[in-house]
Amino acid sequence: MKAYLPIALLLALFPVLARAGKMGDTTTVQWQSLSGEWSQSNQGYVVVLDWVTVNEQGAEFFEIERSTDGTSFLALGQIPATGGSQTNQQYDFVDKKPEKVSAFYRVKAIYHSGLTFYSDIVRVEGEIRPSLGLFFTNPIEGGTGEITVTVEEKQSLAVSLYTIDGNPVCVLFDGLVRKGLHRYTIPRAQIPQGIFILRVDGEAAAVQKRVVIF
Repeated sequence: MKAYLPIALLLALFPVLARAGKMGDTTTVQWQSLSGEWSQSNQGYVVVLDWVTVNEQGAEFFEIERSTDGTSFLALGQIPATGGSQTNQQYDFVDKKPEKVSAFYRVKAIYHSGLTFYSDIVRVEGEIRPSLGLFFTNPIEGGTGEITVTVEEKQSLAVSLYTIDGNPVCVLFDGLVRKGLHRYTIPRAQIPQGIFILRVDGEAAAVQKRVVIF
């Protein structure tokens, strides 16, 4: 007499057997590098993570995790993996709300089979910001050009536009500001086309950039 497994047992074993079949097609992801650093954006300061994989055959997506103690990690987000590649693949992820203290990051590769593989842990030191930041779209074409200035402490501030030779054109702002983001506009209709210098002068620092106005 042939022996048959109960139907209930077969149903219970099916997910395990199916996963085991897929595991044979999975290659452990090979991490080539993982790095993180502070960067400036129009929204303020962020941490940019970059990593490279050498082989990620069977990977479905990557989950980025952050920790303040290097032990307990929280998921920040996910991005899809190339999955079928056996060559170097480069990825990046932006932590738009990073910790102000030192933080630890790692990346988890999640496979179609359900397997997961972790990268090494990288530490990003506590936030180090310059006292002034200046951001705008370059060139400025038509309408009114908006610029964003970041200030790290309450102080007197002057935002001015100069010709390429250093002659003053106009003052966009001159006064006291609080810590944070401040937006000012360049009166495009009142300024001829050309290349200018946009300068921000604070109490302890100054920053300037070339701006093209059409």
